[in-house]
Amino acid sequence: MNEQLEKARAEKNREWLINLEGERGNLYLDKLDVEENIRYAEGWEQYHVLDVYAPKGKMREKLPVIVDIHGGGYVFCLKETNLIQARWFAMMGYKVVNINYRLFPEADCRGIQQDVFTVFHWMEENAEAYGFDLTKTVGVTGDSAGGHIVLLTALLNNNYGLRTLYNVEKPSFSMKIAATCPACNLKVPEIGQEKWIFSGFTEEQLAEMRKFTSFSIYDLTDAFAMPEVMLIATPGDGLCYNDDLHFHDFLLGKKLPHVYREYYNQSHDLKHVFNVTFPEWEESVAANTDILRYFKGEL
Repeated sequence: MNEQLEKARAEKNREWLINLEGERGNLYLDKLDVEENIRYAEGWEQYHVLDVYAPKGKMREKLPVIVDIHGGGYVFCLKETNLIQARWFAMMGYKVVNINYRLFPEADCRGIQQDVFTVFHWMEENAEAYGFDLTKTVGVTGDSAGGHIVLLTALLNNNYGLRTLYNVEKPSFSMKIAATCPACNLKVPEIGQEKWIFSGFTEEQLAEMRKFTSFSIYDLTDAFAMPEVMLIATPGDGLCYNDDLHFHDFLLGKKLPHVYREYYNQSHDLKHVFNVTFPEWEESVAANTDILRYFKGEL
């Protein structure tokens, strides 16, 4: 990794972790049991780890599962970005698997999906040890780039050809996908047109990424049917709102079933991934409750 990107990562991670300073860092923790930094695959010590959250005293009791996948433009952030939201879900009666995955340039989009599916198979292998009830639908949620990741996961899980291309195997359990403020149209840009998330890459690294299939959700949905998913958006999201609204219209035009929900300012000024960063806000509680309702088939 080049020095410029390493410095940018450290700065971005510090920005996110400011949200965990003081009392907020312990929010909901007294109501939970936590096992941290469990290795789910060999190699990549920083990335191939996950945390498991459970309601207090229920780490070994069988409960339904949610997998939480952080954002960060595929380049930045770690699972700690999502830990308060993960705790909130666990407090609602779930086992929550909050994961790290390899980032660009350590892995391309295909490698990231391989990490996600490796987590799914780790859950199958460790269901008894951690009380994962995989007879119930597993909820998979992600935000921003993590939202893009889970939408791509939905496509792969629904299509044998894509799974073959990405070299992943379908898990034995059923899943439902909820994407918060997803970056639906993320592409590796042409040289000289790099968005900020790609600014740290060399021309050779960008060229290497382009060898793999397009990972624009629009392009892939044109070629492969998107299964039902949930999209969470807010008009205050200056990064992804227009893209999310356009993707909602795109799915409507394709007559593909999905759930789309927008959330509006009540007591707080809602921005990008509001329900992940501040899950204690009333607007976030409404959004995260709707995610749970969707996972349970109530929306």
